[in-house]
Amino acid sequence: MAVKNKPGKKARMRARKCLQKATNADHLFTPPVQPTDTGPRSSNSHEPNCQRPSQGIKDGKAAQNRRRANRRSTRHDMDLNLLASSFRKTAEWVKLKISKIEAQQRFVTDSTERAMRKTFASIDEVQAENRLLKAQVRCLERQVQALEAAQKTESLDNKN
Repeated sequence: MAVKNKPGKKARMRARKCLQKATNADHLFTPPVQPTDTGPRSSNSHEPNCQRPSQGIKDGKAAQNRRRANRRSTRHDMDLNLLASSFRKTAEWVKLKISKIEAQQRFVTDSTERAMRKTFASIDEVQAENRLLKAQVRCLERQVQALEAAQKTESLDNKN
């Protein structure tokens, strides 16, 4: 029966080899290298995937924790920015809706006022026409009374 390797065994071996190389006597007199970026190493490195620890394992863990915290805060900032932009868009949408509603209200108010003016104008016209007709009726009644009076006087003259 073949013995299976544990997962990550090669990576552990590489890390152990890197640690041994970093702690060898020839590396003790060189100043520690501060990594400027977390990207991949250049191809002229002696060992691929082998990075010298800058100031020991503890600082490496602290640096890793700092990077995690930075990523978390960056994500949090991005979430806040997205939320703020969402609020801004919602506010713009609400302002647009309010302006549309106000425009509709102005239109309804204006059209109602126009209709009322027309109605009042037509009421005024009807009232003026009614007054004119009443005046004509009074005039006709006077004419009728005058004719009746003329007929009475004529009939009295005819009897005499």
